[in-house]
Amino acid sequence: MLGVGAVLANLLAPPRSVLLIRPLLRANKRRKRVAHIVVFFIFIVANCGGLLTPIGDPPLLLGYLKGVPFDWTLRLWPQWLMINGILLVLSLSGTTGR
Repeated sequence: MLGVGAVLANLLAPPRSVLLIRPLLRANKRRKRVAHIVVFFIFIVANCGGLLTPIGDPPLLLGYLKGVPFDWTLRLWPQWLMINGILLVLSLSGTTGR
């Protein structure tokens, strides 16, 4: 669900994709330890997810308004994939119980 949120953050804009937090919490309601999931949701969806388009991301939008091509950020997909992949692996490593 975190990976889907990262992809949707590019299409919907990070502020709107944060609406996915309720289904995420509902899906993890039966788990005892869920605090790390919320933290990684914020990292992945709200911060790193919307890197590929200037929709809803003020610094990228300002660059677009100043003449940076709209699709320029699409060239950052390897960095986007790497950072979100690392965060997803870290979020999964926090799920192993002790």
